[in-house]
This record gives sequence, structure tokens and C-alpha cells, in this order.
Amino acid sequence: MSAPILKASSEDGTAYQHTKRLSPISDADGEADEVGVFKEKYLWPQIPRTHSMKILAWIIENLKVVALACVLAAGSLALCIFGAIHDQKRTAPPPSVCLTPGCVLAAAELLNNISPTYEQIDPCDDFRTYVCGGWDLKHDLRADQGGAFTGTIMRENSELLLRHILEAPFPQANKVPSVDEQNFGKLQDAYGACMDETKIKKKGSAPLLDLLFRIEELFPAGRPHSGVDTFVAPMQQQKSLWYSRERELSNTIAYMMSIGVESMLSFMIAADDKDPDAVALFLTAPRRPGLPSKEYYSDKAVVQSYSKTIGQVLEALLQEAGPNSTFLAKWREQTPKQGGLSTLNEGLVQSVVDFESKLAENTPETEDDQDVTKYYNPRSLEETGALIPQISIRYLISKRTSDVVPDKIIVGSPLYLKALSKILSSTSKETIQAYLVWKTVQTYARHIEDEAIKPLKRFENQIQGKDPEVSEERWRTCVKHVDRSLGWILSRFYVQKTFSKDAKHLGDVIVSDIKKQFIEKLNRAEWMSESVRKLGVEKVHNIVQKIGYPTRSPDIESPYALQNYYASVNITDSEFFANALSIAGADVNREWAKLGKPTDRDEWDIRMTVPTVNAYYNPPGNEIVFPAGIMQAPVFYDPKVPQYLSYGAFGSVSGHELSHAFDSTGRHYDPRGNFTGWWDNATVLAFKDKAQCFVDQYHNFTVPGVNGERLHVNGRLTLGENIADAGGLSASFAAWKQREKDDPSELLPGLLQFTKEQLFFISYGNWWCGKTRKEELVNRIYNDPHSPEFARILVHSHTRTLARGIKERICDRKAVTFHKQVAHCMKSTMDQSFDIVIVGAGLQGLCAAKTYLACEPSTNLLVLDANESIGGVWAEEKMHTGLRSNNLIGTYEYTDFPMHEGFGVPKGDHIPGTTIHEYLCQYAGKFDLTKRIRVSTQVEAAEMVEGKGWTLRVKSWRTDDKPARYTITCDKLIVATGVTSAPVSMHIYGQENFTAPITYFASLAKDAPKLLASPEVNHVAVYGGSKSAYDAVYLFANAGKRVTWIIRESGHGPTYLGPPYVYLGPFRCWLEKLVTTRFFSFMSPCIWADVADGFGYIRSLLHGTATGRTLVGAFWKKLTSDVIDQTGLGKHEELKKLIPNENAFWYGTGVGILNYPRNIYEFVTSGQVEIVRKDVVGLEGEKKVMLAGGESLETDALVLHAGWKFSPGFQILPESKHAGWGLPSTMYSPEQKDMWNAIHKRADVEILERFPSLATGPRVDQESLLVNPADVLPCAETEPKRKREEYAPLRLWRGIAPPSDVTTTERRLVFLGMILDFNGALRAEIGSLWAYAYLNNKLKGPVKALTTSRGGSSELQLQAIAEADSKRADRAREEIMYDTALFGRFGKWRYPYGMGAKVPDYAFDAVPYFDLLLGDLGLKSWRKGWGWLGEVFGGSYGQEDYKGLVKEWLKKEKMA
Repeated sequence: MSAPILKASSEDGTAYQHTKRLSPISDADGEADEVGVFKEKYLWPQIPRTHSMKILAWIIENLKVVALACVLAAGSLALCIFGAIHDQKRTAPPPSVCLTPGCVLAAAELLNNISPTYEQIDPCDDFRTYVCGGWDLKHDLRADQGGAFTGTIMRENSELLLRHILEAPFPQANKVPSVDEQNFGKLQDAYGACMDETKIKKKGSAPLLDLLFRIEELFPAGRPHSGVDTFVAPMQQQKSLWYSRERELSNTIAYMMSIGVESMLSFMIAADDKDPDAVALFLTAPRRPGLPSKEYYSDKAVVQSYSKTIGQVLEALLQEAGPNSTFLAKWREQTPKQGGLSTLNEGLVQSVVDFESKLAENTPETEDDQDVTKYYNPRSLEETGALIPQISIRYLISKRTSDVVPDKIIVGSPLYLKALSKILSSTSKETIQAYLVWKTVQTYARHIEDEAIKPLKRFENQIQGKDPEVSEERWRTCVKHVDRSLGWILSRFYVQKTFSKDAKHLGDVIVSDIKKQFIEKLNRAEWMSESVRKLGVEKVHNIVQKIGYPTRSPDIESPYALQNYYASVNITDSEFFANALSIAGADVNREWAKLGKPTDRDEWDIRMTVPTVNAYYNPPGNEIVFPAGIMQAPVFYDPKVPQYLSYGAFGSVSGHELSHAFDSTGRHYDPRGNFTGWWDNATVLAFKDKAQCFVDQYHNFTVPGVNGERLHVNGRLTLGENIADAGGLSASFAAWKQREKDDPSELLPGLLQFTKEQLFFISYGNWWCGKTRKEELVNRIYNDPHSPEFARILVHSHTRTLARGIKERICDRKAVTFHKQVAHCMKSTMDQSFDIVIVGAGLQGLCAAKTYLACEPSTNLLVLDANESIGGVWAEEKMHTGLRSNNLIGTYEYTDFPMHEGFGVPKGDHIPGTTIHEYLCQYAGKFDLTKRIRVSTQVEAAEMVEGKGWTLRVKSWRTDDKPARYTITCDKLIVATGVTSAPVSMHIYGQENFTAPITYFASLAKDAPKLLASPEVNHVAVYGGSKSAYDAVYLFANAGKRVTWIIRESGHGPTYLGPPYVYLGPFRCWLEKLVTTRFFSFMSPCIWADVADGFGYIRSLLHGTATGRTLVGAFWKKLTSDVIDQTGLGKHEELKKLIPNENAFWYGTGVGILNYPRNIYEFVTSGQVEIVRKDVVGLEGEKKVMLAGGESLETDALVLHAGWKFSPGFQILPESKHAGWGLPSTMYSPEQKDMWNAIHKRADVEILERFPSLATGPRVDQESLLVNPADVLPCAETEPKRKREEYAPLRLWRGIAPPSDVTTTERRLVFLGMILDFNGALRAEIGSLWAYAYLNNKLKGPVKALTTSRGGSSELQLQAIAEADSKRADRAREEIMYDTALFGRFGKWRYPYGMGAKVPDYAFDAVPYFDLLLGDLGLKSWRKGWGWLGEVFGGSYGQEDYKGLVKEWLKKEKMA
């Protein structure tokens, strides 16, 4: 038999077994008659017996028994002693288990929260369910809850306690009963007035209507039947709102401020970030123009519901206001439609929503609103007023404080104020009045009970995912009301009831322990410079910790102090609405009374009353604050409970708040709380590198959107909180481990299977157990700087520690958690610096590197490329079977490294992609570039630091698939990624359930072999009409697959594919070389050719006269028809579907060449390839592709080509320079957009005046090309899904240089390869030389304007202008901007079926473009000899004409 085994776990996870055994007594030499009774066997021989002998025999015999008994006894004793000693050596005593009531309750809490099936769950795979599965089973959201987590349960426990306090008699034990009793009576009056729903309902909307009548008096906006329709045409009646009645709006806003209603401006009084001992006035945009966040205004369903709500509420209030009221008077002129509003009223509601939408559009992003580097914009009072002249800022301040005039105002967003001014100037008074009325209704609706405001409550419930008709229990509402209104008085009684001195002491100990760990971490932070580390340690020492409750400002232990604090608040037990007004007014007055006084560093945030379950860090005050409300189980336990629980939850919260001192916001504040640049540049750059890890990792978390899409966590918005989570948890764990060494904790009953370390992390995870409705999650994604609770658990699960002893293994699988990645990121270093970095190791990047070194051999140069090999688009891993270039041998090579020598491509043949890759590798080796190239290294961001150069944040992969992040600095940056390096991803409705393989053209190198080899893939659908789609069709058809070729009917249609040689009349022409003949360039209108090639008179004749345009038109018509005839597209009904939509003249690089060994059109005529000219509208089931018009087809695989991204492929910072640099971006300010739009209009006029034929071109929706590229496709969107965003086109001077830098000597950035033409190798060489000269201020030839009506200026003249004459410099900059616009807009008009609206597309204008660059370099552009005769009749330009160009320029510059 054996007793049950008792198991306990030691700290290292060893399980001890204690077993008691009862075994039968046995002996090998005896027989047992019964248990414990043995039959004697004599061992001695028998002898004859006499009497004496009998006695002797008896003695001898008994001596033998005695002796045997003694031997047996001694042996037994020895065995017992030995066994005891051996057992003592073999096992240790069981660990101590805490069995106090507090420990039992704590253990029960944890056991209730963890999953009841935790033993079947791998915590490495699903830590959230592991620690919260039980919580989920026991906590359902009430109908009135949008979300809840452990903190919510704690808050509601506190609310229940507060309810008991408020509903109980005054506690007579208080030391100062008279004053305390008066304060307590104030609490109970406020609570009782709130609870008296009968009286509140009886008053109805009357108290609210009184506020609205006051707004009507201050801001009248029309009278019934006045005959003045200011809503329809406000600008016909008045110049602007301000000129009509300049004080009306200011008076109204001042009144609304006095009652706590925030409208279109938001004021705040707080410590000055740059002088924290002084108080400053902050002026910002309101965070809620109307809806919870600006993002909601792009949701049509929400806006529609919101508009309906506004109409219903205002209509109902008007009816209750009575017939004599004149606010919203125009509504009274119309009879409402059956079941709705009148047409005019609908229009007014829509105008209010439009007004809010405009405010929202110009409101800073939430992450920017919290970024001190962006919101700290000090302005004088006059400067602030000038931003928004329709509202008197001075007057608003004077109404709140008559004796203080601030010398500065911190303006959160000057751009918002400017935009608000424009919005007000174009908005009718009716709309503004309605908006002000609506904001007041939103603010005070919760203080009335009336049918009129029920639609608003329904809408607010719906947007949080709640039952529309649900209401919170009234006592909960009233407890919150009292806490918000008289919170410090209520805090006093809360502390007396529940918070002990021991708890406060333990809180102080935990925080102090964590501060010590932070100091140790700082001393080990190698990424910080020594000086910053020392200041960081000083900052930690200086952090003020406020635990439990305030003892100053006010001192809640003093009833007199509390009485004085709330002296101006008038409370009665019968007027709930009046109480709310009094409280709001007192709060406003108390805040404004701080202006002009020193900062009160003893003050707590008024929102953080003692019962609050929260905590905060205040950067200017350098303080961490923990109200007593958060210091309760299961976050904070009784000091006698094992401390791994309190350190795991409360400790992590404490460390979280302390970490804020060094997060993305806190790092800007020095040890005294001053917003200063106390971090040196190296430390800042290292921090940004590490911070980007958090941005990227949290961005990978998603939540379900309302419409089924996935919304990504905003890694930028949540950055500070995520850093604080990571830093806080690690510091708390280290602090507890140190405390554990000095004072070991006991284990908990029922949890002996877990180690103390595991319980620490389980306690942490329990804090974030929660549930949230989908609608509320969406709201938090938009507004909340904290990540969702599930993400906060998963990222910090520390599975290595948790798994030990549970699964008896270590969890180290990739993607289980991000913890390892965080650690990896934090090891990054910044130790590399270069003169110049080139991003891109393709045709252009390699040429740029070779050219730069030829001009300046000592240059410290580095080339980076994200691909695994050299080549860019021709990288080895991108080569799918049979891929070939459009070019024939001899036209796609550098002038100083001929391809036709030794690469085995026959003359007249197209070049295989693998050959181009090998050619580029050999080129890199020949010119000693290979050692300077880093492949598998992606640039994630490049930031220009004024006067210092660039900092690049890069990610590099090695064979172990673990990326290493680090930073690189350089003086100059060349971006040579091109425009076809990054494909646009596409999402089609229903894609999630589509089981057939989906791939992209760019991924065919990887995916095609599997598809071609699979016996299950017999039919492939290809979606797209570009040359890449042709290639994909050919690839699968040539392998014997049946192909359906889907070309969007709503798109640009199929492209032109001509044969390598075409006939122009009797002449057989090599198509590639045709476009580089001077004569052919004459037939293409070109905005810069007149000043570039010297043949302006011919071009004027051809494009400036009706006869010439007729001739040009006939030329292109003939060329187009010849291409169609020679390809046979018009000879077969199915092939006719591949005839392009327009004349080849309009296509640019949309034209391609048939470069296949077999005729691709034979697959079409044979029926193997079917052409479908319809849009894809969705995917259904396993293999069905749904087409427009209700048709569908089934396919075994789907190949997509959505085009190419035309951005550099990485962030270029700062974003404020994007407009000046001409980058494709959504970050342009309204002023910058206006500037470029004005320049564009001017450029369009000149282009169409010079080339009238372009005005007759096809009406392609060019503007649709300037959005996120995949967004123009039906049912397509970029991943991750985001709202439709307009991108500015690429605007570069000469197609290379950022226009804002041209007239400066601070030239550090160029873009190469961002131009599309048929002559990539030649363009790479000429462009690389031009880029070197530009970056080094050596463009000494005449830098010409693009029109003959304007002159040019030399490089030196431009520098002199920039340095000496600001007016002339401004003019020079304007000319450069204008030239840049001409380049871009010309492409838009010239090649609407090409890429001209996005990037420079110079398909038929390459020779004049080369001429332009050569002219800037001071080199001859006519290179054929024999003057104009040679140029016109000397044949095409090729590699031989530009050979030795670099040496020629160096010789001219005397640098050779």
C-alpha cells in the first residue's frame, strides 16, 4: 500500500515527492504463520538432558534467544538511523506554503482567472488564454459596457464601496465632525440630486434649453420669414463672419468656456514644457469635433447615423422649446417630412456634419497631438490672434482672467488655426450656430432625462457596440458624477474606509526598488552616451513618487482644506443640472486661476482622484502618481501575501509609469522636467532605431473592424505606452528577484505546480484579462495611446520563464511572441559612417557607385540592397523561367563594359534575365564595387539632420533568418531603387475563403515552379493588361496550362506590344533604336527639347502649326496601324480584344516589345488563352472568380499584377520636407498643396499653349493615379487596409534632384532611376554623372530654364543668388519649382496611358532629355558630327555615342 504523493515545485521547477509506505514485515529465512508472528527454528544441535543439564540448557538456550534479540534490535536501530540519514540527504523539506486568509483568497483569484484547461494549453502558443481563460468564462460584458478588463472590475468594486459610503450615515468617528459633516453633506446632496430621477425627468429639457437660448442671444443667425437665406449664400450677404459682428462668435465661445463646453478651440493651463516651474496657456484643436475621432468621418455608415441623430435631437428640442424661440429659426419655416426632417433642415444638419468633418480633417493626428516636438509652438498673443482673426483670443482670455495677459501661448497646431479661419470664412452663421448648439447638447445631455436626447444616447451606445436602449444603473452614474465633481472630499472617506498605512508603505518600497533597477539598467545602457547616462540616473533620482492620496493641494487629510477647495461649488439636493453647471464653472475658474502663478508641484491631476484605478507619469513635473484605487487586489495585495503577485502586477504598473520618463515623449524632458535637447545626437539616433522595433512589432497586431476589415494597431500612437510596458515589466521582475533574495516568499495553496517566477508573470497577465466589443476596439485604435489588452499580454509573456516546469521545455519558436525580437532590437548599435550611401544595387545604383568613384576615388561609399543578390529587378531570386528583356543585345549595356563580348547572346536576340544578372555581377567585380555592396539589407528610414547629413535605419538579414537592425550615417544619399522594384499588393473581396493559390507577377520566380509542376493546376487566371501580364500569360501558356487573361474594362486596357522591328512605309526600323533617333524625337512634343537640342524651329513647325500637327498625327496613326497590322491583332476576333484603347502616341513606356521565342498570339488563336475584358468584383468559394455583369469563372491559380509602387520604398524624413523635396507623400500641408496646385495650373497653361494637340488627348482619370496605387483597382486595397489617401506625384528637378535644394549648397539627396524610358543603361550613365556634379556643386554649365522665354543662370550664379540676395534667391527658387512642375505636368498630358502622371515617363523623349543633362554638365549634346546634318540624318543614338563621357567631363573639369 502507498499513501498519496504530495508534489511541490521548487524555484527551478524540480518536483519533490514525499511517499509513506507500510510494508509487511518479512524475512527470507522464516515462514510467516501470520503477520508479525514467526515460528522458531533452532539453529543449535540438541544434547542429552539431565535436570542440571536442563537448567544449563535453559540458560544457554535463553541466552541465545536474548543474544539473538539483541542482535536483531541493534540491526534494526542501525537500519533506522541509516534510513533516516539517507532520506535526509535524498530530499529537502517541503517548501513553505502560505495559508493565511489573504493568501488563500489570492490563490483563489489566480485559479479563477487562469484557464481551467491550462494543462492542455501551450503557454508559448496562447499565453493570453492560458492566463485569462477562466476570467473569460466568469465575466460577460453587461449590456451597458463597451469593454471591461481586470481594472474595470477593480473600479466597480471601488464604486460599490463609494456607494456604501454615500448611502450610509456620516461616520461619527471622524476627528473634526462639524467640518467633515458639512463636507459629507455636500457629497450626499450631490449624490441625492443625481439619484432623484423623478425630479430630473419632470424638469425635462428645460435646463438645457436655457443654455441654448443663451447661445441664441449671443449668436443670432436669422429670424423666421426674414427673407435672407444666409445658409444658401452666406457670402452674398456679408464679407465674412468677422466683419459682420466681430464679437458675436467670441462672446459665444467665451460663454461656452465658462460652462465647460469645448467647441472649435480648446484651452488648457499647465506647466510650461520648457519652463516647468511656470504655468503656460495652451491652445489646441479639440480632440472631438463631434464624433469620437477624426477617422469616423470617413465611415459613411457612422456619419449617416450621426447626421440622423443630430436632426432628431435638434428637431425634438425645437418642439419642446415652444413657438417663441428663435434659435435655429430657419427650421421653423419648414414643415417636417413624414417621419423625418424638412429638406432645408436636412441641409442644415448636413452642413453641421460637413463643418465638423472639415475641422476633423485639419485636426492633428492623435500621435502628433501628443508629441511635444510637434505641439510645442510658442506664439505671442498677437501672432496667435493673426492665425484666427474671426475669434478674439485676447477677449477670450480676458473673460477668464482679467489681471493676467500671457506673454506667449503654446499653439498645438498653427495649421489648424489657419484652416479654421478659412473654414469659418466660408461657413454660414446658421451652420455655426447649429454647431455651437449641438456641442452644448452633447456636453450636457447626460445631465437631463428627456425623450429629446434619447437618440443621442442610442447613437453613443451603438458606436461603442452596446445595446442602443441600455442605460447604466443609476447609482453607478451618480457615484461617477460625485467622484468627478467633489472627488477629493469623496477620496477622504474612501481612504478612511479602505487604505492602510502599511499599503502605502509597501507601494513606496516597490517603487523605490524599481527605481534602483532603472538606475542599474541605465548604467548598462551602452547605446546611451556616458553624459546622457549620468543625466538619466539623475533624472531617476529626481522622480517624485506620489502614493495613495495627496496631502497638499488639497490635503485630503484636512477637512478644512477640502472645504476651502470646494467653497465656490454650490450644491443642493434638488437641482442636479444646476449642480453640474456650478461644478463646471468652478473647475474652469480653478484652472484659469493658475495662470500667472508658479506651477504647483504638489497638485495631482484632478482626473486622478484617490478611488481611480489608474496611474500616470507627468513629464514636466518628473513625477509618478499612484492613486489608492489601483492599489487593491488583484494588482496590489496585502503586504503579507507573497510579493511576486504585487510586483508582477502593481510593480509592472509602477515600472511602466517610471519608464515613461525615457519613452518617446519623456526622453525630451531633462532631470528638472524641462523640454530640452539633453540627449546627444548619437543617443537619439540609437533610441529611434530601437523605438522603430516597437512600432513595427505592435503594428502587426490587428483587431476586427466594423465592416469586417482588420485594423492595425497604430505603432506610432502607442509607442510610448509600449516602451513603458516593456521597460516596466523587466524592471519590476528584476526588482522582485532582488527582493526575493533578501526575503524569500512562500508558495500559494493550490498553485504548487507553478514556480514563483511563473506566478509573477501570471499575475502580470491577469491584470490585462479583458473583453472589448468590436465597435469599442475600433474607437480605441483611433484614439487610445495604449495597445489593446491582448497585445499587452502577448508581447510580454516571457515564455522562456513561464514554460520552465510547465512543459519542461524552453519556448523559442519564431513568432510565438515578440519578446526575443525586442531584446534583439535593443542590442543594435550605431557605429558606421560613410561619405555617401547608395540605396539600390541594380542597373542604376551600380552605375552611380562606379561613376562616383571614378570622379572621386577616395570616397567612402556603400551600396545597400534589400535583395539577396546584386541586380535590382534582375536579382537572381527574381528570375522566373524564360524571363527576357525587351531589349536586343547591344542596347542594354554600359558604354565601358560591352555585353556582346563573352555573354553568349546571339546578335539580334533578346537578353535572358539570367544573363543580365550575371552581367551586372561581373560589372560590379570589374570596377571593384562588390566589397562595397551589402545585399539582404533593407533601408527602413532615412532622416536628414540639418547641416549634418543622413541617418539611415537599416535591417539586415543573415542565414539564420533573424534580422539585425542598426544605423548608418552618411553625408550624401543617392536613392536608386527605381520605380519597378516594389509591387503593389492587392486585396480582392472574398480572398480569405479562396483556396486556389494567389500570387503576384513579382513573386513568380518563387511561386511559378510549384504552379507549373502541380498536376492540380491546369487552369491559370492572369489579371492585368501590362507587359508584366503578357509575360505571365506566356509563362503558363508555354508550359501547357490553360490561361484566362482578364483585363480590366475600367482600366487602361491592354498595352502595345510591337515586334522588335517595324516597317514605316518601305523602311524596316529597329524599334528600340527608332526612339533614339533625332528625327523621331521631332515627332514627339517635348517641353524641354526647344532649349535642349537646338531644333526649336523644327519643333515649332511640327507642333505649333496646324499643318505640322496634321503631319505628326498622320505619322503616329501610321505607326500605330503598322504595329497592329504586323502583329495581326485585327485579323482574329479574340485578338481584337488585345487592341489598345488609343493611339500609340499616348502610351509612353506602356509600349512593349514581343520578346518571346514563340508567338504569344498563337496561344490566343488556338483557344489555349482566353481573353476576358471585364473587371474582377470578387472571389467566391474555393476557386471562383466573380466578374462584373454577374459572370464568373473557375481557376486553379490566380496571378495578379497591380502595378508598381512609385515611392522610394522606405521612409524619408523629416516629413515636413516632403513637399520641397517633391516626394510622393500624403504629408503635404494645406499650404504646400495650394502652392503646388497653383504652380501646376500655371504649368498646364504653358504646356497646352505650346502643344495644343495635348489638350485633345484621351480623358484618362489622371487624378486616380495619384492615390495609393492599388486603391484604384476595383475591390483592391493595399495591405494593411487603410483609408484612401491622395499621394502627391514625384516632382524632381531634371527628374533627379529635390527642387527645394537646387538653389542651395546644402545638396545631400538625389534620386536616380525614377525615370521611365527605353534606354536605361544610357540614362543611368548620364544621370549618374549629372548627380555627382550636382551633389558636389559642379554643374558649371548654364542651368537653363525649360522655356526660351526665360533665361538661365549658371551654377555659381545660383549659389551667389542664394547666399547674397534673398529676393533673387526667392525668384530662383520659384523658377526651379516651376521647371519641376513643367516636367511633371508634361508627363501627365503627354502620356496619359503611360506613367506620366506619377513619375517622369520620357519614352519618346530620351534624346532631348540626355541633351538637357549634358548641357547642365557643359558637355556637347550634338555628338554625331557634321552639325545638324549629322544629327538629323546620322542615325540613332547608342552606347557608342556616349562612350568615355565621364573622362570627357573630368578632363573639362581638370579633375582627370
